[in-house]
Amino acid sequence: MSGPQPPAIPNFYPGLPALPQLNTMAQAFAFLLGGPSFRARRAATGTATKNAHTKVPWDTVDEDSYSGWSAASPTRYTVQAPGWYLVCGTVSLSGTGAAGTLMVPAVVVSGSSPTGLGVGFEGGAFAVPVSGSPMVASGVWEVYCNLGDYIELDLWYSSEPASNLSWSTTAGTQSRIELTWMGI
Repeated sequence: MSGPQPPAIPNFYPGLPALPQLNTMAQAFAFLLGGPSFRARRAATGTATKNAHTKVPWDTVDEDSYSGWSAASPTRYTVQAPGWYLVCGTVSLSGTGAAGTLMVPAVVVSGSSPTGLGVGFEGGAFAVPVSGSPMVASGVWEVYCNLGDYIELDLWYSSEPASNLSWSTTAGTQSRIELTWMGI
């Protein structure tokens, strides 16, 4: 853990000194104003495998207020404070698509779907263009995580292209993720 934890419900008892009670409130507000947030992108080249699930490996971290990301496990953000998280993810590929190609982004918590169904909590299935890049699929999820859980962005794309596709490295079209702590 690298930051304040979510506040407990404060108890205010009559007759006790006010300063400790006010400090409890100050700590709660400090957490609520500066809770965990994480933003990262995939800026380097790499391959996403067709007809398979590929976790997006992050290589450019723009914000990590609680130090939950490690280069040793580049696909994972390890939760540093329990609670509900808003996950906004975009997966972007470049290459030559084919008719009928689909991309499906999903969020994965500690290696499985937080819903208990499938590999991940899937977003919509996006049809990709036959020509032109980038090919983009996005999703927004709310997930509950315990301390130490890890969050990953997963991509499945269908077997229609002739070969595997690459991560889009063009600035502004890179794969990215944003995590924001929302509450207990």
